[in-house]
Amino acid sequence: MPTLTPDQRNYYYLLEAERTGIHKPILAALYQVLSSPQFSDGEKGLGISPANRIPLQEVDSFPKQVQYAANTIRSLSNNLVAQGWKGADLWDVQKGRYSDRFIQAVADGYAPPASEPTAARLEASDAKALLQVYLKDIETDFSAEGLPHNLAYLDKALLTLVERVPEYYTGLPHQRDAALEVVRMWRQMDTEEAAIASLLSPGTVIGDNFEESQMDVPLKQFIQRISPNYSGYPYQREALLRLA
Repeated sequence: MPTLTPDQRNYYYLLEAERTGIHKPILAALYQVLSSPQFSDGEKGLGISPANRIPLQEVDSFPKQVQYAANTIRSLSNNLVAQGWKGADLWDVQKGRYSDRFIQAVADGYAPPASEPTAARLEASDAKALLQVYLKDIETDFSAEGLPHNLAYLDKALLTLVERVPEYYTGLPHQRDAALEVVRMWRQMDTEEAAIASLLSPGTVIGDNFEESQMDVPLKQFIQRISPNYSGYPYQREALLRLA
């Protein structure tokens, strides 16, 4: 079986970054810098190895490496927040990317606590090399999408948008889907089903007769609380970008 093309790898990076709310280029950087373990199909991993209850077979292919690398970066971010890191410690607003300090934390490697059953062990790497490849992937994305390099305006623009959403929310399917995606990413859930369940009263059965309009009031209430609770954490910003 031939190894994946760069575009095929990028597809997996985008998929898992969208699921977990992390910045996609960090996954590309881990692949380039760590390139381990080696697999029989010729592919390489992202420096992920088993931890806690994750067995070897759960991380023994490129797609699984990307999945657990994304989980692990999310876990590391949350662990740093619990230690007192602020949004500005994790994310450089001016440059629209993870901070140098966070890249150093990733390069230091990570062993997740036992309370994080979906995160794996991340090998240590060279911080300078990791930052260099991370910046290169960002530049590729910026050039492809024609994005400005200074994104200092972004947070204010996103908050202005989200503050107007409740006024114009009418329960149209695309509006509901967008709002649910915000809930999912903000609450760091992996599935839409989990996001729906988090909005409803305990014991609510989501069956064939479930009316999606039941979610509209709690969705609007959730969105109304976003602006005063926005701390500039990367996953929060990604949630608002998905809404936009």
